[in-house]
Amino acid sequence: MEVFLFRSSSSSHSLNKLGNSSTPTDSKIYWDKPWQSEGDFDNEYLYRSRIRRNSIHRSGSSVRRPLSFSSISTFDVDNGEGGGERGGGGEPSSVAVEFRKPKKKFISVGRRSKILAGDYDSDATTTNDGSYVDASELYKDESSDGGEEIYSSNYSGFSDVYPNKEEREDDEELRLKLKEAEQRLNLISEFDVVESDKTSATLLQLIKDINEDRMKMALEALNQVKDRISERSCAREVLKKVKLDFAARLKSQVDERNRLESSLNHQIDLRSNEQSSKLVKLEAEELRLRERVRKFAEHNVCLQKEVSSITGREEETHMRITNLGVHLNGLTAHLEEMKAENQNLQKTLSEVKKRSDSVEMDRDRMARMCRENDKEKKELQETLVKFQVICGDHEKTIAGLRQACRDADVSNRDDLLGRLRVEHIRLSGVEQTLRKEVESYRHRAKILGQENISLVHRLQETGGGSGRSWFNLEQELRSQMELLQSKGLEIMVANNNVCVELLDIVKARQESNGIDMEFDGFYVIEYIAKCQSLKRGIEKFRTSLQTLSTVLNEKSNIEDEGKKGSRSNTHYNHSTQINIELELKAESLVTKILREKLCSKELELEQLQEDFASSITGHEKIKVEIKHLQNQLRNLQHRCNDMEVQISRKDTDLNETKGELEERRRELTLNRDSLVKISKDRDLLWEESNKLKETNMVLSCEINSLKKKIESLEEDVLTKDGQISILRDSVISKFKQHRI
Repeated sequence: MEVFLFRSSSSSHSLNKLGNSSTPTDSKIYWDKPWQSEGDFDNEYLYRSRIRRNSIHRSGSSVRRPLSFSSISTFDVDNGEGGGERGGGGEPSSVAVEFRKPKKKFISVGRRSKILAGDYDSDATTTNDGSYVDASELYKDESSDGGEEIYSSNYSGFSDVYPNKEEREDDEELRLKLKEAEQRLNLISEFDVVESDKTSATLLQLIKDINEDRMKMALEALNQVKDRISERSCAREVLKKVKLDFAARLKSQVDERNRLESSLNHQIDLRSNEQSSKLVKLEAEELRLRERVRKFAEHNVCLQKEVSSITGREEETHMRITNLGVHLNGLTAHLEEMKAENQNLQKTLSEVKKRSDSVEMDRDRMARMCRENDKEKKELQETLVKFQVICGDHEKTIAGLRQACRDADVSNRDDLLGRLRVEHIRLSGVEQTLRKEVESYRHRAKILGQENISLVHRLQETGGGSGRSWFNLEQELRSQMELLQSKGLEIMVANNNVCVELLDIVKARQESNGIDMEFDGFYVIEYIAKCQSLKRGIEKFRTSLQTLSTVLNEKSNIEDEGKKGSRSNTHYNHSTQINIELELKAESLVTKILREKLCSKELELEQLQEDFASSITGHEKIKVEIKHLQNQLRNLQHRCNDMEVQISRKDTDLNETKGELEERRRELTLNRDSLVKISKDRDLLWEESNKLKETNMVLSCEINSLKKKIESLEEDVLTKDGQISILRDSVISKFKQHRI
C-alpha cells in the first residue's frame, strides 16, 4: 500500500507529476496543514485508505493484526503562487509516502495472546515471551453490580497502535477535504496554458501533460474521498449492529465460561481427590505387598542356604567316614606288616642269641687261654726282674768288696770282718733264694724238656719220610692261600664299593627329601657303622694274610736252613740240637699263628659284640616303635569310637535337619501358594491402577481439551474486543469530528 503526503505553504496548492504520471488506485493522498512545521512530521498522523489485517492462528482461533507502512517517500509539488511560469517563485510542497511495518510484542498467557500497545515501529519484528501472565490482570472490571467479570471494551493498546491523525479526525474533515478537492479541481480545470512566443513547443506539450496528470490525480482523490465517506457511513451502521451482537455474545460467553470453569473445577477437584485417595491406597497396598514379597524372598533365601549347608555337611561327613575307613584299612595292613616283621625280628634275635652263646663260649675259652698266657708272661717278667735285682745286688756286693779291699787298713780289719760276716749272711740268703729259683728253673726245664720231647716226637711223626708230601702240601697251601687272598680281596673291595655307592645314593635321597630313611628297622647311620666295620675287617684280613704269608716264608726259610744245617752238620754231633732249635722256631711260628688267630678271634668277638649291641639297640628301637604303633592304634581306636559317636550324633542331627527341612519345604510350598495368590492380587491391583491411570489420563486430556477450548474462546473474545475497540475508536473520532 502507498500513502502520499502533499505539503504546501499557502492555501492554493499545485501538483507535480507523481510516479509514472498516474496515481495508483490503492493509494491515498493527504494534504498537509499549512500551519504544521517540519519538526512535527514524525508525530503527524496519516489517513489510510485501506487497512489490511493478517490472521494469526493460535489453537483454532484467529487474531487479526493491523498493518502499517514501512517507509515514507516525499515528492516536491509546485504551489500555486510561484510554481512554474505562472507561480512566480513559490516554495515547493512535498509529498510523503510511508510504508510502516508494525512491531508487535505478544505475551503468551497459556494459549492466549495479547498485543502490547505502543510497540509499532518501522524496523521492529514480532517477538514472543514465554512468561505466564494471568488474563485477569490484563483487563479491568467494568462493573461490579452483577458479580460478573467482564473484559474491558476500551483498549488503550489498540488506540495507541495508530499514533496519527486518523484516530482524531471525523467526518467533518472529510467533508472539508471534499470541498477543497472540488475547489482544486475547479482551479485545475480553469488553469489553462497560454502559448507564447517565448516558450518552445516541447515545453507547452510538457505543461499540457502535467495539467492532464493533475486533472487525473485530482479526480482520483475526489473519488477516493467520496468512497471513504460512503465507507464510513456503512461502517457506522455495521458497527452498531456488531456492537450489540458482540455485547450479547460476550455476556453469554462469559456466563458460559464461568459456569464451565466452576463445573470443571468442581469435577476436577472431586475426581482428583478420589484418584489421589485411590492412588494413595494402591501405593500403600503395593508397598505392603512388596514388603511381604521381600520377606518371603529373604525367608526363601535363608531356607535355601540352610538346605545347601545341610547337604554340604552331609557330604563332608560321608567324605570323612570314607577317609577314616581307608585310613583304618591302611593302619590294619600296616599293623599286620609290623606283626610279621616283629616275628621275623624275634626269629633273627633267637638266632643271634644262639650265635652269641656260641661266641661267648669261644670267647671264654680264648679268655682262659689268654689269661694263662698272661700268667706265664707275668711269671717270666717277674723272674727277669728278680734276676735283674739279684744281678744288681751281686754287682753292689762285688763293688763294695773291691772298695773295701782297696781301702782296708790293718786297724779296720775287725770292722771288715763284721761287714764280711753280715755280707756272708746276706749272700747265704741270696744263695738260698737262687737255689730255690734254680730248682724252679730245673723243674720248668724238665717240663720244657718234656714238651720239647713231645714236640720232637710230633715232628718225627709228621716229618719222618714225608718231605716230598710236605713240600707238595705246602705248595698247594700257598696256591690256595694266594687264590683265596685274591678272590677275597676282590670280593671285599667290590662289596665295599657297592656299599659306598649305596650309602651315597641313600645320603643323596635323604638330603633331597630331608627325612631320616630306614630299611629293615635300621637307619642309615647303622649302615654306615656296618660299612666301617667291614672296612676294619678287610684291613684285619689283609694283615692276617700278610702274617700268614710271612709265617710261610719264615717256615720255608727255616726249613731251608734246617736242610742246610743237616747237610753241613752231618759230621758233627750237634744235629739234634739244631733240630731242636728248628723245632723251637717252628713252634714260635706256630705260636705267632695262634696269636694271630687269637687276635682275629678277639676282633671277631668285638665285631660280634658290636653287632649284638646294634641288634639290641635295633630290637629296642623296634620295641619302641611297636609301642608307638600300639599307642597310635589305641588312639585310632579311640578316634574311631569318637567318630562313631559323632557319626551317630550327626545321624541324629541329620534326621532332625531332614525333619526341619521337610517342615521348611512345607512352609515353602505354603508360602509359594500364598505368593502366587499375592502375585495374582498384585496383578489385579496393578491392572486396576493402570486402568485408573488411563482414566486419569483421559480426564487430564479432556481437561486440557476444555482448557484449549476456553483459551480459544478467550482469544475469540480478545479479537472481538479488539475489533469492537477499533470500531468504537473510529466512531468516537467521527463524533468528535462532527462536533468540531
